[in-house]
Amino acid sequence: MAIFLTPTTLAKNILKIEGADLDSQYLRAAYVYPFSIAMLFPPPLGGIGRIKAPTIVSRAKATAAAKLFDHRAFDLDSAWANTEYELFGLKIPRKTLRTRTLFADRVARSLFSSHLFNSKDGISHLLKVPTFEITEKEFDTRKEEMGRMADLVNIYMLCGPEIKKKAKYNGIDVVINVYLKYLTMCGNKDDETADESTIAKNWGRFDSAAVFQYLYMFQGQNHPIFSPVAIDSENFVPEILSMSEFCALLKLFEFYDFVSSKLNEMFSLEIPVIGLPAASFELKDNPKYRDKFLALLK
Repeated sequence: MAIFLTPTTLAKNILKIEGADLDSQYLRAAYVYPFSIAMLFPPPLGGIGRIKAPTIVSRAKATAAAKLFDHRAFDLDSAWANTEYELFGLKIPRKTLRTRTLFADRVARSLFSSHLFNSKDGISHLLKVPTFEITEKEFDTRKEEMGRMADLVNIYMLCGPEIKKKAKYNGIDVVINVYLKYLTMCGNKDDETADESTIAKNWGRFDSAAVFQYLYMFQGQNHPIFSPVAIDSENFVPEILSMSEFCALLKLFEFYDFVSSKLNEMFSLEIPVIGLPAASFELKDNPKYRDKFLALLK
């Protein structure tokens, strides 16, 4: 059975690297960037067109690791030897990479062996990693779709007991019905993606990523991981390193498990959890939304 790089599997890999030092941030960042992409294109079914979601996330991981590897190599003074070469009688200084010293570095060695070297194709498989331009063009569209999924989670969390009274199964039909009424009431029902079948299909594809988006949109979890960095940004590596601080990620993942477990318990949903020890959080109740949703439930 294939193991996809879903948000929850990536979160588990991130949490395996616990250190607060820069070396640990490098190693976490190789998973943090694809995690930010997986929240918009969650495997296995969150792809775009003919590009499958697992391919998108795998490309993100390989690209991030390659950029981290380069950045590490250029920043590692001990990996460079100061030499000279002579040209027309002039001695010109230059730096030469000491590959043996570079691969003695734990971070460089781990990035290469874990993410860049393929036992079948060597490093030639990296040549198959295409530009991310197509994927990045879809960021805004996918953020809008994920926003709809976060809205569904918000309805579940605000009106859980009332939805449960009306629900025949897991309550998603009731939630979608309330959401569509809400869009109509707000005058936002013109979007062709805002129909019952499309929203229900997307919920089945995006449920775990939807919980993360709910934390961002409705619970004040403004982690930079929710805004993927452009691959060609000159600050790509510094930004993904800053996104990889352990304690902030741990809190986000604990909050995710808290909300997912509540939804699973109340409605027999099957949202994947990371499996962290139980933690308790105080949810923002958003009474403005709750009152409107309750009125639409009647």
